[in-house]
Amino acid sequence: MGKHETSYARVERDFYPTPSWVTELLSKLINIRSKDVWECACGDGRMSDALIDAGARVFSTDVVDYGYPGFTGIFDFTSDRFMAREFAGIITNPPFGPRGKWAERFIECGILRMGNGFLALLLPADFDSAKTRMHLFGGCEQFVAKLVLTRRVKWFGIRQIPACSRRRTALGISGGMSNSVT
Repeated sequence: MGKHETSYARVERDFYPTPSWVTELLSKLINIRSKDVWECACGDGRMSDALIDAGARVFSTDVVDYGYPGFTGIFDFTSDRFMAREFAGIITNPPFGPRGKWAERFIECGILRMGNGFLALLLPADFDSAKTRMHLFGGCEQFVAKLVLTRRVKWFGIRQIPACSRRRTALGISGGMSNSVT
């Protein structure tokens, strides 16, 4: 069993909705007001709603329609499918997947898709420390910052929280943020 693995069954497609306070914190650090933002793994729309509350114009997609009223449409962010639209930023809590491989794919695709904008992803705080991920962080010229949350994100609504949810979480930021950081 890996460091972040537990005996708990994974939720299908790693659907763990992001608490609004995480997005609210990000919006205090990055100016997204009146900007076009893509939430590419929107799930039930909690992060999208928090982005809208912060003043962003949000384009909300996912591989499945979870019933979010602001859902823009089905789109596989990790596919080779072209997105004709450009965004000031891509902000999401990507699915982690087995051994973090889905999250790695989201980062790789996000770097290619962000254009002159920025990419902000909610990831485990130590996600950037793996040698096999150096090309995505320290060895990546687009990597700008890592914001470590000191408050724990609670992914499970049960009393005994699995070990994997007790680790700290971070927001990795890549891209042209010189005009975005407040």
